[in-house]
Amino acid sequence: MGYEYAGRHGITEALFKIRVHANFIRKADAKQLYSFLIGAILSDDIRSLSDRAQRTIVISGSDPFRSALASLLKERGGKLLVLPDELSEQVSALGAELICK
Repeated sequence: MGYEYAGRHGITEALFKIRVHANFIRKADAKQLYSFLIGAILSDDIRSLSDRAQRTIVISGSDPFRSALASLLKERGGKLLVLPDELSEQVSALGAELICK
């Protein structure tokens, strides 16, 4: 839901909506607001990565962002390789080393 809202209205308005709900409306619980926030934050990344659907996208990092990113990309039909925790740390170090060369 946060993904779609940020796509239509922008990230600033999506974040404002979370603030209003959290402070004034209180109809949504913390888990719902957090889920909306993750979708809103990842919206630009998802749109950018969805354009590369012909390539395999490797996703690493920690949860909840790793699983949220994978879930949103999977809905859009991308080819994904989601790395487990034990590989994510190694891949991060290898990527940093390759960038520095």
